[in-house]
Amino acid sequence: MKAYASVIALVVAFSVPASAQSVDARKVAEDISAKHVAAFNKNDASALASLFSPNLVNLPPTGGEPLFSRAEYEKRWTAVFAADAPSEKVSITSADALDDHTVIATGEWGYTPSKGANAGKETHGRWMAVYVKENGGWTVKALSGSVPTTPPAPPVASGSSNKQ
Repeated sequence: MKAYASVIALVVAFSVPASAQSVDARKVAEDISAKHVAAFNKNDASALASLFSPNLVNLPPTGGEPLFSRAEYEKRWTAVFAADAPSEKVSITSADALDDHTVIATGEWGYTPSKGANAGKETHGRWMAVYVKENGGWTVKALSGSVPTTPPAPPVASGSSNKQ
């Protein structure tokens, strides 16, 4: 009976598909980030949008309207590229495989317009992305960004009065 149980355990162990351990999450994040930065720095909205799932979720760091399709994403960046001609830099802080088809990554970004009122002034922040394996390749399913906020100033203490 022990031999039978051992054989079943081995069959089950070796028949389970490769899990998140077989996914190099860091490499997935690095590959997509490199393609993202290359398309961004060429101001190529079509190439940038092609990295995303057709039904993406994008929450812009500046609080703009969320985007839910590749076409919306391309349209937004076509307009931004025309107005600002920006460049971008990205670093990866963490990347973890949730399973063999899903990676979540975080990092920091920097955005510098080359024209317009803010030309040469870098904006920076943090990002979080969810990558999914679709049709044999990795795409960005969700991307969210944030910009640092200045904490509110502490309240000014009003003069204390000890009226009795």
